[in-house]
Amino acid sequence: MQRGDIRYLNILATFRNLSVEGCQVASDRGLLHFTNLHNQSAWLVTDSERVNCQARRLDGGLWQHPPTFDKNPAKAWTLPGCWAAWPVGILEAQPFPVIALVEGAPDLLAAHHFIYAEGRERDVAAVAMLGASHRIHETALPHFTGKRVRIYPHLDEAGRKAAERWTEQLESVNADVDCFDLTGIPNVTANGNWANLGFIAIHPFETGTTNALTFTNIAGITGNLPRADRKRIGELFQSRPQDFIRIATVDNYYTAFIGN
Repeated sequence: MQRGDIRYLNILATFRNLSVEGCQVASDRGLLHFTNLHNQSAWLVTDSERVNCQARRLDGGLWQHPPTFDKNPAKAWTLPGCWAAWPVGILEAQPFPVIALVEGAPDLLAAHHFIYAEGRERDVAAVAMLGASHRIHETALPHFTGKRVRIYPHLDEAGRKAAERWTEQLESVNADVDCFDLTGIPNVTANGNWANLGFIAIHPFETGTTNALTFTNIAGITGNLPRADRKRIGELFQSRPQDFIRIATVDNYYTAFIGN
């Protein structure tokens, strides 16, 4: 198992429509690793405790009946012997005052994308529950005490119930908790393909207010975004204006644009 391999980081970032830099942050924090399982290149999320680890194929394919799946193929494989209820990254989050609590390995990557894009590497950590059905492990729960925690639940019934359950648990240890509610935001795609729209234009760690981005060329971009992202957005806008729409979604996180 290894982390930080730029080849794999590029492949994963491209496949998940995220920034390489965000994936690098996850890797640097010890939460993203790469390995070979059942003759397949895979990416894994785990942490220093090594009590919970989930693997996905780097090509996005399904695991074909690994030992822990005796029925249907699956996208995600929680390795044998893991504590599935352990929140991945909670010990790594201890130096940070703010925690973004997400559901699932893909959302853990997306959270790190936004941490990087918003320049919040110094004060925000991302922690993942690898499944909506789990309660936060009792051993891990005290590590949330006194933290500012924002939950990013999935927009389904299981996600709603998970958010309620986790909120109750976190409040019991005096964490300051709220949820980022995306209800009512439409799920829109551009021409069936929004692979180039993985740029952040929202403050997920603040009020949830979308920046006003207005531009017609690379020199005219405004908005509270890192300069590198403004430049990349401008270049994409020039080369593929048809892909710029008013709102797009990546893994339950939203990016707003004003196009031509």
